[in-house]
Amino acid sequence: MSSEEIWKSLVNNKTLDPDQVHTFYTQWAKSYDHDMEEITVIALSRLSDIIREHFPSNQRSEALVLDVAAGTGRLGPHLAGIGFKHMDAVDYSQPMLDVLEKLDLYNKKICAALGSGRKIPGIEDESYDVVTISGGFCQAHLPIDSLEEVVRVLKPGGYFFNAMTKYYLDSVDSLHGLEPLMRQMETDGKWLMRARLVQDHVIGGKQGLFHVFQKL
Repeated sequence: MSSEEIWKSLVNNKTLDPDQVHTFYTQWAKSYDHDMEEITVIALSRLSDIIREHFPSNQRSEALVLDVAAGTGRLGPHLAGIGFKHMDAVDYSQPMLDVLEKLDLYNKKICAALGSGRKIPGIEDESYDVVTISGGFCQAHLPIDSLEEVVRVLKPGGYFFNAMTKYYLDSVDSLHGLEPLMRQMETDGKWLMRARLVQDHVIGGKQGLFHVFQKL
């Protein structure tokens, strides 16, 4: 299969459950970067541009960043390229984190699942200046209640940046409530939306959707 066919077989398969996705990534980890380079490069570049636009340049070198659903760390070089020096990663697949470790960009590498009230092991409340999720919201990946953990680990005034395929808001049943939950969390005084951006031809030829929130 081509790289795009491999990717689509994962994210467009509505029969997959989280355990099957975990197994898929375990088997895919070693070739993931090669297979996903062309598919994700535009989205990751655009996400890093959005982060650069919103997070002050004079604070990046000291800021603490948590890359959620980090995978093999494909976002890491982009973050380092705009001045971030202190990055941690969390992902559900240890083989993916093993590949990420070779980048020598991340400090903590935490293998953990999010959602259902689970806390990331070893991470205290209000620890991070920035939390990112790039591609984590799709079929059988991060549950939408992972956002509660994002808010927990963010410092007051900290930023959350999310990048995803816009199409999934409608096509993935478990994501229908993602933006309503984001809005409810804003109503509840947990954060403020600073931006919602849509861009054509970002991820596998589909529209990319980018969210920026700042914790109150």
